[in-house]
Amino acid sequence: MKARDWALPVIIIVAAVVAAAWYFFAKTAQDAQPSAEVVAPAAVTTPAPPAADDTPQNPVPVTPPPSETAPPAPPLPLLASSDAEMRQSLIGLFDTAPVEAFLIPTDIIRRFVAMIDNLPEASLPMRVRPIRKIDGGFVAQQQAEGSYTLSAGNAARYAGFVEAVQMADAKRVSEVYFRYYPLFQSAYEELGHPGQYFNDRLVQVIDHLLATPEIAGAIPLTRPKVFYQFADPALESLSAGQKALIRIGPENAEVVKAKLRELRARIATHRATAAESP
Repeated sequence: MKARDWALPVIIIVAAVVAAAWYFFAKTAQDAQPSAEVVAPAAVTTPAPPAADDTPQNPVPVTPPPSETAPPAPPLPLLASSDAEMRQSLIGLFDTAPVEAFLIPTDIIRRFVAMIDNLPEASLPMRVRPIRKIDGGFVAQQQAEGSYTLSAGNAARYAGFVEAVQMADAKRVSEVYFRYYPLFQSAYEELGHPGQYFNDRLVQVIDHLLATPEIAGAIPLTRPKVFYQFADPALESLSAGQKALIRIGPENAEVVKAKLRELRARIATHRATAAESP
């Protein structure tokens, strides 16, 4: 998979990595590729939480800071008719090919907001995914009857994605995010969060993902029915978002986390005096 195939903007990195990892992990029995391997016990390290002083103390809606030189931005579309403009903005940030290949072109903003809101939960409804299903199968290594480990080969599936994450320009992405923020806010309120701000939720979810335990060593799996599960109850009890970061492998997860920290630094401290609804 070429790097540009995963060159989606940072604004959907969280959703993309979780949707992709969830899909690969929830494959049926036909996708398993068992092999013999000695299992070393996994070591779990929980990262320190982000610095508290980066978190907004007085939640406020986000609006783009005024520019002294740039002409006034054109009016925003209505949320219900924003797909075409949002798609063009994503293409402008990157390229047509990855957007057409992976982005579900309907309800783009609503899907993204709903998935972000669901990342700290136990599961992710497929109906809110912002990207298409990705080709390929999840790889598990069989140790004994009914006993498996997460294959290191799964991390290789994300090589192109991780490279694209490293190259993504968080500054440009955050500018698009601020431009369309009123639409993200409207979509968030539609989910039943009146009087709360999506930007605060996004920062909260990023912090949640950054707190994902770091696992060293082989990760045992079980397969009680069709889907694989972590054998360690502590790992299996993690949120959908945190489990997805574990599944992509520690090196890939650290690259994603680094980009999330970069994005967080741009959106967590943003202040505004007012926000306009579309």
